[in-house]
Amino acid sequence: MAFHVFKALESLDLSRNDIAGFVQNKGNKRLSWPSSLEVLDLSHNSLDNDIVSSFSDLKCLKQLMLNGNKLEGSLNISGNETLSWPSSLEVLDLTCNSLRNDAVSSFSDLKCLKQLKLNLNNFEGSLNISGGKHYIDIVLPITTFFLILFVGALLVYRYANKKVRLEEIASKNGDFFSIWNYDGKIAFEDIIQATEDFDLKYCIGTGGYGSVYRATLGQDCCTKETS
Repeated sequence: MAFHVFKALESLDLSRNDIAGFVQNKGNKRLSWPSSLEVLDLSHNSLDNDIVSSFSDLKCLKQLMLNGNKLEGSLNISGNETLSWPSSLEVLDLTCNSLRNDAVSSFSDLKCLKQLKLNLNNFEGSLNISGGKHYIDIVLPITTFFLILFVGALLVYRYANKKVRLEEIASKNGDFFSIWNYDGKIAFEDIIQATEDFDLKYCIGTGGYGSVYRATLGQDCCTKETS
């Protein structure tokens, strides 16, 4: 790969290819990226831990996407090379790999880091990450918890609105709980359900005080007059 010849290249997208391993140049020469790169997208390939050592000289790199690769464990590099991320990084996406908790120690020197995406890895328990002076937005599987919480709140909200609506109908139309040919009281909600919210198809006529409905409640057939 001869990308280093593009001296002014700022953004490079190599995502969704079949790039594997360390991405070495011919002759086993060290891969050299353009030093001017600010955005590098290598997502959804088959890169392993060794690829990380090729980023150390990218002094201007702000966004690095390595999601959907084969990074694993603690991100140790073969050959005992020192793991070093570009200190200028602001966004680092490592989602959908196989990283463990001990990989986070490599992020402690990223003083400019603002967003660190780590979901869909092999992390367990709590993560202790220091990101310098800036706030780090760490996206972990806890998003699932907030999704469940949101759905629960939505269901409660809909139930509360339905209850208020039933009370408004009752207030508008008077006492529905007294039913002809029925011994005792019946829940207002059952009446609403039996008449499908007083659909016209259940209306059998009109009286002096309102419309007359007929609906089946359980084993009994009853009529209902509304005002």
